Amino acid sequence: MVTDEEEVETTTSASEDDGGDDDDDSFFGWWIPVSYSTVGDPAVDDFQSLQPRFFMTPEERTLEARLDDLEEEPFVFNVQQTGFYRVNYDDSNWRALAEALVGDHSAVHMLNRAQLLDDSYSLAEASTVDYSVPLSLSEYLPSELEAVPIYAAMVHLMRLGDELRFSDSLAGFRDYVDALTDASVERLGIDETDEFDFMDNWLR
Repeated sequence: MVTDEEEVETTTSASEDDGGDDDDDSFFGWWIPVSYSTVGDPAVDDFQSLQPRFFMTPEERTLEARLDDLEEEPFVFNVQQTGFYRVNYDDSNWRALAEALVGDHSAVHMLNRAQLLDDSYSLAEASTVDYSVPLSLSEYLPSELEAVPIYAAMVHLMRLGDELRFSDSLAGFRDYVDALTDASVERLGIDETDEFDFMDNWLR
């Protein structure tokens, strides 16, 4: 969990099948590389640098660090999703990220756009965040041209559709998904052609 743009608290969370819990001496940890970038701040906007800013050690469950270069939201942790972990933010940064994606999604690296969608939907499925978080992040998808972020969202949207199969909300949900994907369907069509690259044909 990453909170507050200046005082950043990072917390690891054990899953049910990782071999331990908070009070279990058998709990094992690992080194976690922490990287981050702001969105739109030239001084800290560096989605191309994969160098970790710092590490969480195997012994640390919570780490508080003052990051003076993160003066404004939004910011993204786990640059290009190089670390094997999910990232949760406070409500303020989630909202700022959703607004940034709608304003200019290209300001966030393509792999991090996919990460934000995948992480937020996964956290919602685990009841860690409200579904309003991933759904608001998804609002930018009509302007998305890359296959990886679209696929990341569609995996979860199809799963959510299955859960709503016998619900009165299903029709409205389908209309919502159609609105998000109409632009991609119009651009790509439904038949595989040589006009598009492998990723576009794979998404189709």
